Amino acid sequence: MSGPPLIPPGPGIPAPLQPILNSFYAALVDLRDPGGPVHLAHVDTAANLTSRFPAVAYRGGVLICDEINSIVHSSLVSGTWTWKRADGSAL
Repeated sequence: MSGPPLIPPGPGIPAPLQPILNSFYAALVDLRDPGGPVHLAHVDTAANLTSRFPAVAYRGGVLICDEINSIVHSSLVSGTWTWKRADGSAL
């Protein structure tokens, strides 16, 4: 994945903050370049998906909807952000 370079915490960081910042840095590196599969969030129903997670707030987001047993992703369709099934069909 591309983007701005991630710069690790430097030696000038106070000692008590170094472990925390190093763990944040490691987590960001893992998010940017995962070394394997990642766990996705689940939502129980399509109704909860659209009410709790507006597609516009999760642009490009991916999660699993248990009710329809499908991966869904937030996509821009005709100028509006909406949740779509992985196969491209509407919810």
